[in-house]
Amino acid sequence: MAHRFQNRFVYWLFALFLIAVAGATGSWFIGADLVRQRINMIARGSVATGGSFAVQSIEITGFPFTFDAAVMGLRLSGRTPGGVWEWQASRLKARISPWRSTAVTFDLAGTHKLRFRVGRRPLDLEIKMGQAKGVFHEASSGGPHVLKFAPKKLTIREAISRQQMDAEEASVQIYRTVAKKTDSSETSAGLIISFKNVTLPEEAEKLLGRKMARLEAEIQVLGDLPLPMERPVLSRWRRDGGILEIKNLDFAWGPVKIKASGTLGLDDRLQPRFGLLRA
Repeated sequence: MAHRFQNRFVYWLFALFLIAVAGATGSWFIGADLVRQRINMIARGSVATGGSFAVQSIEITGFPFTFDAAVMGLRLSGRTPGGVWEWQASRLKARISPWRSTAVTFDLAGTHKLRFRVGRRPLDLEIKMGQAKGVFHEASSGGPHVLKFAPKKLTIREAISRQQMDAEEASVQIYRTVAKKTDSSETSAGLIISFKNVTLPEEAEKLLGRKMARLEAEIQVLGDLPLPMERPVLSRWRRDGGILEIKNLDFAWGPVKIKASGTLGLDDRLQPRFGLLRA
């Protein structure tokens, strides 16, 4: 009798184990599908109206505890008043939680292509990064979206002019509030950048030389973020008191070393109006 009870206990214990394994496996595959959906949602949200998003494949690994995504053949494109922009990446990696809107960690190491226009001039950039780990925090409890990444061994090459810039290390932080309306005294977005040990393009030799020890800046947008950057939007932003506040500008280029802060606004003709103060 005791032997029969022991056999039944082992049988039910094994059955519970199989159920638990099946449940965990099913949950992981459901989570993997949610990760794919979240990647699509983030990408489509970034291109807005008139943009497109495509990938060759999205591979999810990390079973049974993590969700590591490898996005292959990424292509994002969008439209601005100046024309179409496009970003291509052969591969990027990310670790994403399918259940919570928490931080997304990623690595952009590899080769990227970025095409856009500055005025009438097209720019076709090839960007290579030996390492570029970062994190994206989605807004929660009224906070901002925050994107941070820190590339190392960074190379930016312009395809048309063949000019090239190299930086041993850099860091970029972009943040943006999700509020629909921002007062002119409040920050709606910002950019913090740092580049160290920079080798500038050959044309810089005629100015202060090709070596820049550092370039650091913190810029905030006061008032509603003027997007899309069209004349009616920029005019309204200027009229409502919108400006760019340069919290910190610090660079050392050849013999020149400058630390400054100030503002940048627009005049009635939407031309830049600077108000720099040297520290």
